[in-house]
Amino acid sequence: MKDEATKQQLYNRLGSDYFWFAGHYALAGMLFERFRPKEGGYLLNIGCGPNEFSPVTETMRYLGADFSWEACRLARSHAPDALIVCCDAHHLPFKNCSIGAVIALELLEHLENDHRAGREFGRVLHPGGKLFVSVPAYAFLWGSHDEWNRHFRRYNDKTLQALAKTARLRIDYRTYYKLAFVVPLWCMRSLKKLTGATASSHDFVTLPRFLNTLLRWCLLIEARIASSVALLAGVSIFSVMTPSEDA
Repeated sequence: MKDEATKQQLYNRLGSDYFWFAGHYALAGMLFERFRPKEGGYLLNIGCGPNEFSPVTETMRYLGADFSWEACRLARSHAPDALIVCCDAHHLPFKNCSIGAVIALELLEHLENDHRAGREFGRVLHPGGKLFVSVPAYAFLWGSHDEWNRHFRRYNDKTLQALAKTARLRIDYRTYYKLAFVVPLWCMRSLKKLTGATASSHDFVTLPRFLNTLLRWCLLIEARIASSVALLAGVSIFSVMTPSEDA
């Protein structure tokens, strides 16, 4: 799909150093380090995108996966030796209990049936495996950026808990993230609505290097806090889940 390829190429140009992505990857890495499964096996990053985030681990083999052929192509260009699979999160091509850890950063909101994908994550995880999830928070922050990204929803504690229950997963840790961006993002998206922004309008702005660096360091500091102390508000929610014992 042409539009999808254009979107993935934008993500690729922004790169993992872009403050928004850098903060996300930093917190995901810290949570992985804190909650990493004791057993080895495969580490599945579903919805890996072109930037191919991968936590440092010597006991697990990285496996990237994305529905977008363009995302997979770009991910392979950055890491030719990495194992990258193009697949649908609703129908993962992996055996039951075959994956040690699943990472799904900003993926579930793109899926029409997020509960079905959640059940797939639970199915492929080892009994002691871990699922690391991040999703956008708060319906009142819905804007043209969500439409450009083809999101189906934004989340809160209740909807995330419902997904975990359906997937027979237990939430071990949950924190909001990017607290300082709640009000600015609401103001920006409200202004865009007033000025008639269309569904083709995203929020990614190319910043001067010094400003990108400043915002990146601010988010890295917040990530350090959120990795150990759950924050009560933010524009994203991070959660670590484990298959329930009665699953």
